[in-house]
Amino acid sequence: MIDLRNLRNDPEGVIKAIGRRGEGREALDEVIKLDIQQREVAAQRDEIRNQIRTLSTEVGKLHKDGRGEEATELQNESRELGKTEEEINASNELLVLVFEMKYIMITDKNSTKSFKIFTGNKSPPAK
Repeated sequence: MIDLRNLRNDPEGVIKAIGRRGEGREALDEVIKLDIQQREVAAQRDEIRNQIRTLSTEVGKLHKDGRGEEATELQNESRELGKTEEEINASNELLVLVFEMKYIMITDKNSTKSFKIFTGNKSPPAK
């Protein structure tokens, strides 16, 4: 069982340990790549959400100050950001689902051996 946190913090150490067991690194390289992509997308999504929240606050202030036309412009900008957020979520749904799963079974294409990666959602099962 490989803890994803260990793979993130010490990828070469984990890969060397897997190599000592006679397994290839290709599957782990793919997991690392997917994890990096998922984290980048999550950061991008979070940044867009923060922008939307900021715009919403500004819209409220503008309405309160009687500046409805400016508020409408910001609302339109917020809606466009909302669409962008939806597109990011839709295009990345597979990555998110993969890392929401408790365990990921990866099989090395060059080997009949396989191993599980613990993603940290709950404690790993007893051996």
